[in-house]
Amino acid sequence: MATASKVVVLGSTNTDLVLRAPQLPKAGQTVLGSSLQEFGGGKGANQAVAAKRAGAPVHFVGAIGDDFFGLARRAELEFERIDITHLSVFHAVASGVALIMVDDLGENLIGVAPGANAKLTSEHIDRIPADWLSPGNIFVTPWETPTETIRAGLARARSLGATTLFNPAPVGTIDPADDWLSLVDILILNEHELATLTGRQTASAIEAIPMIRTLHDRGVTHVIVTLGSEGHLLSTEGNIEAQPAFLVEPIDTVAAGDTFVGAFASRLAERASLRDAARWANPTC
Repeated sequence: MATASKVVVLGSTNTDLVLRAPQLPKAGQTVLGSSLQEFGGGKGANQAVAAKRAGAPVHFVGAIGDDFFGLARRAELEFERIDITHLSVFHAVASGVALIMVDDLGENLIGVAPGANAKLTSEHIDRIPADWLSPGNIFVTPWETPTETIRAGLARARSLGATTLFNPAPVGTIDPADDWLSLVDILILNEHELATLTGRQTASAIEAIPMIRTLHDRGVTHVIVTLGSEGHLLSTEGNIEAQPAFLVEPIDTVAAGDTFVGAFASRLAERASLRDAARWANPTC
């Protein structure tokens, strides 16, 4: 059996502070919460942990501050046996924090202070060892670090032969006059992100098809659209197939998309086909 390739994740690491309360406050209102919990988060860290737990060797490129939250998140990544050689520590800079309020119905309000995540630059990309980005390895990045840094990461990974995987979440916009999606081999996004990225609206798998073809026209070779309980769509240069979701009883859907991305990348690193990797990742999320 061939040795698995590396998965290299460029992304954010955050501390999620979750306050649960009977109802969400209105503007100017104060409500008493029932509990406060702290969790490790950040889309990049989530995807790295998912890939590692799925069996891949994982290298994480990110940034934290030299505060309590940053040290806690670093310890968690070390515990998962993820290579954090290129996890930069910034002095006198706060680590990323997400403030999340959840009511009894499961509705939430979220605010994120990126902190050290916003300090990642193309210089950090240049320091990534070339052998991490050699052919056969998988370079993964969500959209929670500066856009120019992501673009630099995709460009360097592509130039050195790695497979590039971009998860545009939280979704932003790309200037049509400076479109860099052609640097992406595999784009994984949900239907809401698909709508935003293509400037349209979508509500079903059928309506997603012309939007997917738009992304191919912009240079993306493979597109995977996750559809929650409906499964996912896999498109290779416009050849689209639907994969229904497995029937499982959900326990916790938080970071389901990140789990899919990490599990998919791990399977791809084992030389699985796109179809098999996506199908294998489907029940994990």
